[in-house]
Amino acid sequence: MIHRHKVLFLMAGLVSTAMFYCGEVFAQCSGGRSGGMSTGSPTSLASSFPYPQNALTSGGYSQPNSLSSQYQQQVLATQSQIANQMYQNAQRQRLAAMEREARALPHRLARAEAGRAKRAEKIAARLREQNQSSEAYKLASIIEE
Repeated sequence: MIHRHKVLFLMAGLVSTAMFYCGEVFAQCSGGRSGGMSTGSPTSLASSFPYPQNALTSGGYSQPNSLSSQYQQQVLATQSQIANQMYQNAQRQRLAAMEREARALPHRLARAEAGRAKRAEKIAARLREQNQSSEAYKLASIIEE
């Protein structure tokens, strides 16, 4: 039953589409329903064409093409400027990161050295508590590094 409904619906759609197109063809061929140009007249179809039919200008698409060409050139120029600015911003960010790294390096090295000295002092204190000689401390500090 569902299959028959689908077929009927499809047939109704095809018939309505065919009737619609037949109506349009009849209107164009008769020049409209209210009379007008007779069948076969070239001006009845040309009136619906949005572009001028002058023989001198119909072959040359210079103005629309030149406008689109100018627009494309402007778009390309704008894209190029944007890409250049993005590249320059990326360069600035890389240089700024390198400068921050260069400024932070001495502080990092100083903190690392302070940490090593603190560990060495702890080791020395532990060795003194165990009454070991400074020779053992030197050995421990060498192994630690």
